[in-house]
Amino acid sequence: LQQWSNTWLLKFHPKKCKVMTFGRSGHQYQYMMTSPDSGTTILTRTTAEKDLGVIFDPGLAFRVEIQGRVKKANNIMDIIQRMYIHLDIVSFKLLVTALVRSHLEYGALIWFPRQMSKP
Repeated sequence: LQQWSNTWLLKFHPKKCKVMTFGRSGHQYQYMMTSPDSGTTILTRTTAEKDLGVIFDPGLAFRVEIQGRVKKANNIMDIIQRMYIHLDIVSFKLLVTALVRSHLEYGALIWFPRQMSKP
């Protein structure tokens, strides 16, 4: 990765880079990067990382991600219930579709993909 970044002039900041291993591999290698000041930095290991708004974990279970999305949707539902005391079904459906559904569906193709059926 270091050679690739030097070739394409895309520099990584070693203090902002982390390492996460996916799967059941028991190997815990130590990774290092060279700093712009020619020092060597050991990259920190993480067990969860947010990328494009989705929290990834080593087992790709997405439990933290799903719990966070459900909590946010429930909070918005509570706000809707408190703000609108007399709400008809059409208005309620519009509010839920506009405010809640988008939070629940964001990144769903990543954290809840369809299972491929085997022939």
